[in-house]
Amino acid sequence: MEENIKERIFDPFFTTKGNQGTGLGLSQVYGFVRQNNGAITVSSTKNQGTRFDIYFPRSDETEITKFHSDIILNSQIVDSGKETILVVDDESIIVEMAQDKGYKVLAAYDGVKALQVLENEKVDLVITDIIMPNMDGYQLKEIILKRYPYIKVLVVTGYSDIHDNNLIDTMLKDNVLRKPYEPYQLLTQVRKLLNESAKTQKPLNETIN
Repeated sequence: MEENIKERIFDPFFTTKGNQGTGLGLSQVYGFVRQNNGAITVSSTKNQGTRFDIYFPRSDETEITKFHSDIILNSQIVDSGKETILVVDDESIIVEMAQDKGYKVLAAYDGVKALQVLENEKVDLVITDIIMPNMDGYQLKEIILKRYPYIKVLVVTGYSDIHDNNLIDTMLKDNVLRKPYEPYQLLTQVRKLLNESAKTQKPLNETIN
């Protein structure tokens, strides 16, 4: 590939197909690798090919076994619930995990549709991805905070962009779950936020004009 393309391949939604493309998804790969203390490099020669090299720290097999045992234990003790959750993400696994724990789950595939759902449904918690078309997760969260201040928002991301360091407040940072994550981590964070919401004893979906 050409050098100007190579420099942008890890950008969210970057594509060489114009309006027909949705992006390569390499921004999330980059985020996964960096979150696990790894590194990724790319070398490319035009008309010949491209090579990606991914490096991870060496792990001890005993520690890996213990890690998976802890996951199983923690996933078994995560509380279930009856609240309503709106998932704004294209990963159906999130919907399935929440439904398995008894939650009522609504789904939307971008921020615009999510706001339409909130106008008509009582929602206790919103789980949103950051990288989305039309409106990113940060923008969606800010609108929810203004219109529906009693709804908790959990932001899920596999990409570390400038917003993470410079453009969000302490509350938003505390409510960010990094991909890749284990099911118990998501469900634990969901239960934690819902418990915090219950303590406020505020009416749901009360719009602020």
